[in-house]
Amino acid sequence: MGIPKNVCSNDPLNAGRGTTITLQNHTGTDVTVSDCDRIGCSWPFVSPKSPFTIVAGGSQDAILREITGSYCYCTIGCPRDTNPKTVIIS
Repeated sequence: MGIPKNVCSNDPLNAGRGTTITLQNHTGTDVTVSDCDRIGCSWPFVSPKSPFTIVAGGSQDAILREITGSYCYCTIGCPRDTNPKTVIIS
C-alpha cells in the first residue's frame, strides 16, 4: 500500500519519483481515471495504464513516473467532478 490519495480530491498530490500511491474511492459509485488528453497535462503513472476504474469504496495502487514535473489525470464519476487533478512529482 502506498501514500493514500482520495482519487476525487482536487488537492494536488506531491510525491517523489517512482513512489507508489494508493488512489482511494470514497464515493458510492465507480470512478474512471484517465489521461486528460490535454496539452501540458501528461499522464503521471507508469502503471496502471489509462484508463482504469476504481470500484465504489475500493482503491488502486499506482506508480508515479520517474521524471519530475507537473502532471495530471481526469476522473469520471466523482461528485461535483472538476478536472484535471494535479500530481507534482519531485
